[in-house]
Amino acid sequence: MAENNSISTLLPELLRLFNNSLESFERVNQAITSSQESVTINIQNEDGTLSRLTIPSFGYLKNSINRLDNNIQTITNVGGGASSVRLADGTFRKLVLAKLPTEAPNLTAINSVNEFNIKPNWFFEELINPLLYISFDLTGQVPIDTEKAIIQRYILDTNTQAKIQFFENTFNAKSDIDYFTFLQQIVERNISYVLDEAVVDLPPRTKRYTGNFSVTRISDITFTEDINGVSVTSQKKSYKLNKVLYTDSLADFDDTIQLKVGDSLEVVSNPVDTRYIVKSVDTSTNSVILDLVEGTKAIQIGADALKIGSAINDNVQVDVTVGFNERCVVFIKPIDPDSKIPSVNWSPGAGFYTNTLTTIAADGTQQTLADYYQRYAVDFGKFLLSFAQDKLPTSREGLIPNSPSLASTDFKVKLVNGQVTNSDAIVQLQDLNNQKNTLTSSLKELDTAISQYRAKIQTTNYNTNVERDADKNALQGLITDRSTQAELYASIVKEIDANSKDNSVASIVPKYRVRGFWPMPQEKSTPATGPQSIVKFKIRYRYLSQDGAANPVDQFTFVDGNGTSQGAFSNYEIIESVLRPRSKNPITGLYQWDPINNDNADAVNINQIDLPIRKGEIVEFQVKSISEAGWPSNPLESE
Repeated sequence: MAENNSISTLLPELLRLFNNSLESFERVNQAITSSQESVTINIQNEDGTLSRLTIPSFGYLKNSINRLDNNIQTITNVGGGASSVRLADGTFRKLVLAKLPTEAPNLTAINSVNEFNIKPNWFFEELINPLLYISFDLTGQVPIDTEKAIIQRYILDTNTQAKIQFFENTFNAKSDIDYFTFLQQIVERNISYVLDEAVVDLPPRTKRYTGNFSVTRISDITFTEDINGVSVTSQKKSYKLNKVLYTDSLADFDDTIQLKVGDSLEVVSNPVDTRYIVKSVDTSTNSVILDLVEGTKAIQIGADALKIGSAINDNVQVDVTVGFNERCVVFIKPIDPDSKIPSVNWSPGAGFYTNTLTTIAADGTQQTLADYYQRYAVDFGKFLLSFAQDKLPTSREGLIPNSPSLASTDFKVKLVNGQVTNSDAIVQLQDLNNQKNTLTSSLKELDTAISQYRAKIQTTNYNTNVERDADKNALQGLITDRSTQAELYASIVKEIDANSKDNSVASIVPKYRVRGFWPMPQEKSTPATGPQSIVKFKIRYRYLSQDGAANPVDQFTFVDGNGTSQGAFSNYEIIESVLRPRSKNPITGLYQWDPINNDNADAVNINQIDLPIRKGEIVEFQVKSISEAGWPSNPLESE
């Protein structure tokens, strides 16, 4: 007990306590006045070892509390508008409000509708594979986070050489075209156009630098930095990384850039909301000292705990799709990313002829758009555009067309080769045949008269010889006359026989056709398509005997995949009329079916029939209407 209470024992203990009190007083005083993050107190233990106690700096805490208080006041006073909070490094971060999921408010009234509006929707360039487009650089003229822009692309209809020359002289390869002057000029020169106006998304921006870092150890070190010319020592955390290199996307190799003071490191999380600034780099140990500037997440030991923070590529451009053989002038209005309001005025216009635009092919050669389009592009838009100009209703929208009404009195049998049957040889043969027929009748009449006179002479008792001789003389005159006509008849028959053996006459056979017209059926109409025209007719016909009987149906036996089958051969034959002519309306630019012109002898109309027929035959036919709905792949037909 005496040794414990001795002066030699108490003095060192008192000295240790005094030093600890003095160290604590100085460090507490420093913590009150310093703006450092923390202050370390060194306490001497009884065994002579030192213990370190780190306490937060009151000045740092006060500044942080003031900053947080200002942020809280900003948040609590947000009235639905855009607000920002101040970060530890003095910068500001935009505040994005969030609310609990809730249903939308009920609508209590809506306006009545009696009008409709239109807006351009020229999307055909989107259907070219691969997509053809041009780019306009907006870097430095719009905010880097601009997401959308309004594009007006005027596709000019330069259908004359004078208009083409005007475009070349005034607009082509120009990028300073005034919007209102342009509109005035094309109106004055009667240049029509297609306006392709759309709100387009700007291509996504990319980060230039990439790379993840694993944290292998976290330790406390004393860090000294110069603040406004004053050397300030503070306690910091040192993070040992697996590497201090990251990748530049513009370089050909990975890990070509070394971490440096001022680089940003982000804590890998979901979402990424915490960012640190590099304050010091020790490449010998792969250690860094970091300062928190955004977020609240602490850095943990682990693989891929940090990643390099890279500024977004500041190249802002807008892509505009183009097509083949277009003379265009383009104007742009960027849309503000916050207010979503476009700029007031249109940009200066850029004029170009798409066929002369160039690109670098895979083999390194320069190639024009015209060459590339013809060799590689598949343009589905051209097909759709042709369908739009054809303006044909689909079979789904179509109605079954009305059947035509046929009347037998509207059709006649006509000689169709009269141009050969009326030749001189045929006419002469017909005259000889008529003479022969006349002589035949005359000979019959003479034979009858001769027979009557002979019977009279043989059966009559004449009173005088004079009466008998008179009848004999009359009979002899008839016999003489018949002999003369018989010789003439024989001569005509010989001449007919000689003429009929002539090849030019023997080969001529009269041809006959059943011909006529039927009235066009009434066209049906729907609100969606309007009148649906009949574009052609389908005709089914067969031949009958004089008594109306059809030919017997032929039966056939054949072998198919299921064995032996029976087939009945139809006596009907089916033909189709010509297709109704179609022409382009010069006003609307759409194609339409031409009117039926039955009075025109040079026109082959769809409602006429021409069927072959021979002597002794009867032809029976039926007609179906074919609608434009679904034509040509699946047209609707009448019953």
